[in-house]
Amino acid sequence: MIDTGIVEFPPIDVCGDVSFLLPFRMDLSGNLLEYATAQPLCRVGDTCFFAAIDGIEAEYCFAGGACFRPEADSVIEVNNMQIVTLSWERARFVRKLSGRLYIGNNCDIYACEDGIHAVQDGDFSYDVWNGSAFEHVAVKRAFTQAKALFEAVPEPFAPPYAEEFCLGGARDRTWKKITVSGTEGFVEIPDWYDAAQIYADGVLVADNFYYGEPWRVPAKLLLGKTCYLVMSELRNDFYREF
Repeated sequence: MIDTGIVEFPPIDVCGDVSFLLPFRMDLSGNLLEYATAQPLCRVGDTCFFAAIDGIEAEYCFAGGACFRPEADSVIEVNNMQIVTLSWERARFVRKLSGRLYIGNNCDIYACEDGIHAVQDGDFSYDVWNGSAFEHVAVKRAFTQAKALFEAVPEPFAPPYAEEFCLGGARDRTWKKITVSGTEGFVEIPDWYDAAQIYADGVLVADNFYYGEPWRVPAKLLLGKTCYLVMSELRNDFYREF
């Protein structure tokens, strides 16, 4: 049980790898929220958005004794305002853009002069809050994933930033020439390595230290250029969590 000295929260069970904050004595347009077992996100006009925390029932208790326990992705009205409770997963993609609230449907969205766009390639959709409900918008975009060809080659030149490969001691290096078929999507590098660099026409355009996941590089960085990937060997001589 959480006791702030002013407000006592109901017992909650915190499970899994999650971090959050719980508000108390929060003024919402003149309505005093004694506490909530949901994460505050943002406010648009007289609508406040919260995220329901996985494994914890969302509960809002106001001064005077009024308590609400809404389902995720629902709306409740409290006097002159609304509270929208979003699921934790949907809340990950909430964006407040030009004074309006948007939720990308499993995609990261952003605003440009010509409208809403997604970081991810291809078709996407999002929901926009109209003041009383969400409106769904679907966007169609042609997309052809670029293909990449990797060819092992001898060292074509001395890398200008070779010191990155020598942290902790000298390491052998492996080179591959990269040829891509288009600009759309990402080139995925599945190799294991300590450090890696990509040169396009002799210029360093990307580098990475291996952390257990494939390295993804935008294909548009590489198309139409002579590109080389150089990687230093991965040894068991340092601490890592993969």
